Amino acid sequence: METIRIDSGYSSVKFFFDGKWRKVPSSIAYNTDIGITVGETKDLYKFEGEEYTIGKQAINEEAFTTTDFKFKHKFEPLIIKYIRDLCKIDDKETVNIVLSLALVDWRNQDKLRDRCREFVVNDVTIHNNISIIPQGIGAFYDFVSNTNNGNFPDSTYLIDIGYSTINVVYLLGNTAQRSNCKGYPNHGVSSIIKPFTNYLETTFSMAFSEQEAIRYFIQGQFKYNGEIVEAVSEKIKLLKSQFIKKLFQSILIQDKKSISTSDTIVLAGGGCYYLDNVKFPFNCKFVNKPYEFSNLRGMVYITGDEFNKAKKD
Repeated sequence: METIRIDSGYSSVKFFFDGKWRKVPSSIAYNTDIGITVGETKDLYKFEGEEYTIGKQAINEEAFTTTDFKFKHKFEPLIIKYIRDLCKIDDKETVNIVLSLALVDWRNQDKLRDRCREFVVNDVTIHNNISIIPQGIGAFYDFVSNTNNGNFPDSTYLIDIGYSTINVVYLLGNTAQRSNCKGYPNHGVSSIIKPFTNYLETTFSMAFSEQEAIRYFIQGQFKYNGEIVEAVSEKIKLLKSQFIKKLFQSILIQDKKSISTSDTIVLAGGGCYYLDNVKFPFNCKFVNKPYEFSNLRGMVYITGDEFNKAKKD
């Protein structure tokens, strides 16, 4: 039976299938039919009474997202269908789906599993076998297998910096210590993307989706009338600096004892790109790049694939 591993975040979806790693935007937008027949035909998804576009086709529209579990619960089936289509899986076929879920939402794992096991898109019922792995655990196994030569540190403090949430996993050997694991909602990259989106809208008197803002933020620049706006580039630098300060003033202070006494501190997730030039203590290690694939690499490892032989496209 086919298996797809999916690390679905609020800005992008990373997935592994048939020996390949892929990343696509998690943008979702309502389909708007304005009666024009010229141009690219969109892939439409009819789901629970509405029509949607997904992925790259939705980025430049009124793409919507939120950073809470309600959004994930509502649209994860749609994301799964989209990924199945990209993998060219027949709608009639039941497949194994491995999902990730933030620690702050872990109490909802059964609800998410039930939601994604069977659903209807485009008037077709889709069936899946669902397994769920906590975000952060995957990144830990990625670090052990890909960065630490297969060795488990005596104690590990792992910080997984995602778009919405920062997950903290504390482990002794290969065993997570529940009392020291926690999720920090709204501390991830979204904490700087949201104000950046507002800045763009206020400065240029135009609406911007968060997905558009992410694209400009990653590029480090924004062009207006064909020219790079230096003020936007400076704003991006400022927000990155504020993100680092916020990280140090929240998690790194609250968990000072666990951090300072851990054998190894591991940094993982897409937010690590903003920390590349920061000086950390000697026992602090980054997972391998691309950082945002760390959870997925670990998910594949946990579920038995030799992912080192796979190709990322």
